[in-house]
Amino acid sequence: MDLHMPVPPHAPSDDGGMTHSMSMVWNWDTNLTIVFPSWKTHSSAQLAVACVVVFALAAGYEWIQSYRRSYDRALLAAAPLRRRKVDRPTSPSGDLVRPLLGDKEGYGVRASDSQQLSRSTLHFISVFLGYFLMLTSMSFNGYIIFSITAGAGAGYFMFSKEIVASVGAGNESSAGCH
Repeated sequence: MDLHMPVPPHAPSDDGGMTHSMSMVWNWDTNLTIVFPSWKTHSSAQLAVACVVVFALAAGYEWIQSYRRSYDRALLAAAPLRRRKVDRPTSPSGDLVRPLLGDKEGYGVRASDSQQLSRSTLHFISVFLGYFLMLTSMSFNGYIIFSITAGAGAGYFMFSKEIVASVGAGNESSAGCH
């Protein structure tokens, strides 16, 4: 069973006849295709450049996550908090029913349309980068995967120094998409 998938014949070939394939198993190849047919490595030097790019993208992902958290904290700090109440359901006997996931009462603010557009744009960039990094890892190349995890670790070290008191809306772990 061949576990290498050849690049489709209709893909543009500018590699001078070199054969490229996408490995379906863990590998340490230097001759590989990453995400796009046009993103190919032919040498150790080209693979090193690809690893630096992937490292920077993973660190950038962590920066976006950190920036999203700080942007939400700034919105919360600038707006007056309003207590919101949610009517609690009652059981047939008339007793209040305790919510399974905790109390629904809390403090919160509603983002303006421009603030929500900014938050949504940051979320879009974050999701896009997360999926792109996932696709790069599907090369199954050890160098690329190490670059992703090292970039994520370095980015987390550099940009996530603030310890958040509670986990929730925007404070979740960044490891979910990689």
